[in-house]
Amino acid sequence: MKQPLLSSESDTAAGTSVESKLSASASLAVVVDGETLAELEKYPELLHMFLSLGTLCDAVVCSRVSPAQKALVVHNMRVRCEGGSGSQGGEDQQSKKRAKSRNPLSNLLRHNNDDFMVTLAIGDGGNDIAMIQEAHVGIGIAGQEGLQASRAADFSIAQFRFLQKLLLVHGRWSYVRVSTFVMGTFYKCMAFYVTQLIYQFYTGFSGTSLFESWTLSMYNTLFSILPVLVVGIFEQDLQPETLLAYPELYKDMGPANHLFTVPLFLRKVVLIGFLHSIVASLFPFAARLNLGNDMTTNDQYTNSLVV
Repeated sequence: MKQPLLSSESDTAAGTSVESKLSASASLAVVVDGETLAELEKYPELLHMFLSLGTLCDAVVCSRVSPAQKALVVHNMRVRCEGGSGSQGGEDQQSKKRAKSRNPLSNLLRHNNDDFMVTLAIGDGGNDIAMIQEAHVGIGIAGQEGLQASRAADFSIAQFRFLQKLLLVHGRWSYVRVSTFVMGTFYKCMAFYVTQLIYQFYTGFSGTSLFESWTLSMYNTLFSILPVLVVGIFEQDLQPETLLAYPELYKDMGPANHLFTVPLFLRKVVLIGFLHSIVASLFPFAARLNLGNDMTTNDQYTNSLVV
């Protein structure tokens, strides 16, 4: 018995309901095999369209592909993430490039996540080495297939499930430590050497150093570098359990570049360092501490020690 054909109106209604259900609940994925990738590699325009489709999906599964094809996909995605346009290029990427060329400081005071994406590749065998080396961050799994992938990677883990802790916990900690270390290092240099600049107004810009050499060395090593190093090595702003329970804490910190931006650098390093150096130097100078006309070298170094 023949089934009745659906009318165009019912077809449209069914399609609309399916699309609404898919957009509301389902995740989108693309599955591609090695033969298809080989054909896509011959036509750069099709490869660019495939990459554009992949960025719109939640997952892309590449089945039965060679090591070279794995590296091809990762390489093209890396070029795309770095602001390039893949093999052929899209109009949106070209327009962004033209806008940046007209105004190179357009992204200086604002952060756009789309311009700072990175790729990560993870593998456990020798056939994954090319893919791992093509990505921004390569992770090797030391397992039954040996240590070839681990030796070629930036990080090595024992099991795939450790990737969650590596990203959410150690990734956030590393970002906080590096950001704090860089900010602290520039701040201490800013606060220290601006005092030398202020002192030059009292010496007629003769180039005389305010600080004695040993005082300068001890400040740069024991007094200021050790606190920055300790924070840069041992800082753990949140407990691992909290970071694993709330993955959005990682997204708000690292990918959003929450701790290391140009406005933060100007405010926390340049501005605060300049103000602290003014306070540290002008208060002893304004108090006329050993700054008389008969000032000796010992008086100068006593004053510099107070600063």
